[in-house]
Amino acid sequence: MRRAGRMLEAALLFLVAAALALYAGQRAAEDWQVNWDGLSAVVHAQDIWHRAPEPRLTQIGFVQPPLPALLASAVAIPRTRPDLIRFLPPLLGALYLGLTALVFFKLVRGRGLSRPWAYLLTAALVLHPLLLSQAAGGAPAALRTLLILGMLWGLDEWARSGSLRALLVASLLLGAGLLTRYELVLWVGPIAVTIAVISARAGGYSQAEGTVLAFLLPLAYLAAGWIAACWFIQGDPWYFWRHTFANSPELTSDGLARAASDISLLACPFLTGALWYTLASKRRARAGQFSIALLLGGPVLAAAGASVLGRLSGGPWSQLMAVSCLAMAGGYLLAARGLGDAMRGSGWDLHAVMSLVLAAVGMTAAVHFTQLGMGLPRGLTDTIRGKIAFTGDCHAEAAAAARLREELAPGERAVIAGWPGFAVAAFEGHLNRTILVPTPQPPGGDIPAVEVLLVREDQRGSAQDSWKQALETRLEMLWRVGSWTCYRPVPTQQSP
Repeated sequence: MRRAGRMLEAALLFLVAAALALYAGQRAAEDWQVNWDGLSAVVHAQDIWHRAPEPRLTQIGFVQPPLPALLASAVAIPRTRPDLIRFLPPLLGALYLGLTALVFFKLVRGRGLSRPWAYLLTAALVLHPLLLSQAAGGAPAALRTLLILGMLWGLDEWARSGSLRALLVASLLLGAGLLTRYELVLWVGPIAVTIAVISARAGGYSQAEGTVLAFLLPLAYLAAGWIAACWFIQGDPWYFWRHTFANSPELTSDGLARAASDISLLACPFLTGALWYTLASKRRARAGQFSIALLLGGPVLAAAGASVLGRLSGGPWSQLMAVSCLAMAGGYLLAARGLGDAMRGSGWDLHAVMSLVLAAVGMTAAVHFTQLGMGLPRGLTDTIRGKIAFTGDCHAEAAAAARLREELAPGERAVIAGWPGFAVAAFEGHLNRTILVPTPQPPGGDIPAVEVLLVREDQRGSAQDSWKQALETRLEMLWRVGSWTCYRPVPTQQSP
């Protein structure tokens, strides 16, 4: 196919995939269903450009990983009507899904598959309700799938050709993935070990050492840059780490499910390493033996790690969005590899088949156990109609924002306490007159003087008494919308 034809083919692939995600996302937004992570990235980007008179990168927020907010600047720079902000995340998700379709199609064609088979596999990936739901909601998980797909391509290209450039690309993409979800740090070790094994067999210890260092250095630079930014701006190099784990809700209450969630979290990197090693190795019999050992040893090490590190499933790590992304990218690349080998007439040995089956089963179990309570996807038809997974209803936040807009006089400011307060601030439309507190309870330290307090009451009871003590005033309740309660502080000396 000529270059013009290839460009037209790429453009059509991108547009079809992007249009699909955009349509499903717009249908969901019309029903006031939003992906909170996607909306949060857009609101953080708006903070950068519109909270202060001039753009301030320090407004990016140092709790959630920064890359989704930086990329969301593409849709956040123009000022948007508050009631239309919920339509912005699907624009980003459409971009991510379109690029994912392009990258995957190129990878599949590189495996020697014919164009019809490549179209079929790409359509199966794009139409998968899990990935389509993430893209339609503008979730950072859709971006993460794109980055992981590129990372797996770089690793595979290095294993086949020895190209250090491909290995550096894989390292940079994994580093970018880390800036979308911190849990990907758990994948660095198993991948580095796998690189060392392949390099040592090809050129000995010295080559393995140099190759592993080449893979780790870009990751180290990216991590050091983010830690330094937290240190210089927030005054605490581990600010992002401490606050990521603070006040995170549990997704499951059953002890067995929590234990399975922990083990799945810590075992999944080993499953990923085993899957990739089997895919990349030219000597698949030995690769299968090594992979099976890794697969059987991974859960044992994971169980030990869970006991040492303590229960993990109470925090955001239990959501394990990276697991679903790895399962999607790795699973479909595995299908492409199998079809390519079958068409070339090269068979699969027993060890390779066993290791890949175990990896697929392990990843499926990880996705199941670690996304309990999150609303797994419906069928394809419902997803396209806007009934997408991983979303929440934001009617209450929009109604609270409308009441707050009426309540605040010019020059007054409000504290919005509780999650998702960022949505209320975005729907209210005046970011520069709201102060966000992530929990219903008041934070430590001094609290600026404000005229209005909006609190999301949690299941543990009212936070009114805590705020009375923190503000040293009495609170007059003005109204309640859903779980949001609005108070106006009244100086103590004015009370009867």
